[in-house]
Amino acid sequence: MSYFQTSQDILNIVLAISAGAIAFFVCWLLLYMVLSFRKAYRMVDDVAKIIQTIKDKAENFGAYFYFIGEGIKKILELLGDKQNREKQGEKIGSNEEKD
Repeated sequence: MSYFQTSQDILNIVLAISAGAIAFFVCWLLLYMVLSFRKAYRMVDDVAKIIQTIKDKAENFGAYFYFIGEGIKKILELLGDKQNREKQGEKIGSNEEKD
């Protein structure tokens, strides 16, 4: 009771083993491709999150920059008013000395 009666039987068994091996390696290749695409998607998603965080921080910085600019403008106005008052005080003082 031999399984190999003719060379055709041996050929069929070799072809079956080869087809099984090819199917195994194709499945293995597909698995690694899917895992690679998944990893790449996660990396792209992380980069998108980082870019969104940078954009949010830039927008917040813009708002802070506006308030800082307004504060500096007010300080300069107050200093200018103080200098104007001092100059007017000198003029008034010099006018009083002439009298």
